[in-house]
Amino acid sequence: MDSAPLCVKVTDTNYSTWAFQFELFIKGKDLWGHIDGTDVEKPSTFDKSQDVGSSPSWVVLDARIMSWLLVYHHDNDARHFQLEHAIAMFQHGSLSIQDYYLAFLTLWHEYVDLVTTDVPIAALSTIQTIHATTQRDQFLMKLRPEYEFLRSSLLNRSLVPSLDICFVSGRQL
Repeated sequence: MDSAPLCVKVTDTNYSTWAFQFELFIKGKDLWGHIDGTDVEKPSTFDKSQDVGSSPSWVVLDARIMSWLLVYHHDNDARHFQLEHAIAMFQHGSLSIQDYYLAFLTLWHEYVDLVTTDVPIAALSTIQTIHATTQRDQFLMKLRPEYEFLRSSLLNRSLVPSLDICFVSGRQL
């Protein structure tokens, strides 16, 4: 498959993560030489009409890499949808409370990184506050039924605690 299955869109704050993931992807396709300059275009010494069925030319492979790079300069709407769907469908299920918490945080952090990429600095604090509340509520909603007492007691406090405090309270059960 020639599409790039990268999940991370490059931003001003995640270049090292993106670069690491992209390097692994390109090396997995055996095309790293195009990036580091060790694989250069060689002049063709044969008739291209006789090249039926051979591997793609250097130019084709280079263009493929360039298209993968360009994909990550655009909004990643498909990944955004995929993450929202994964969060909506995610359940505590048979996971321990700790495994549930860690898996939930992994999904949630990737989602927040994606949706806050283009948020102006002036609005970021407000968005982060809203996301913290939504994150806590999503976590509590998806707990197994035997956590209903905990969920009710936490949500009925005059000041609803943070996600971390909700998690610690759940571990104590």
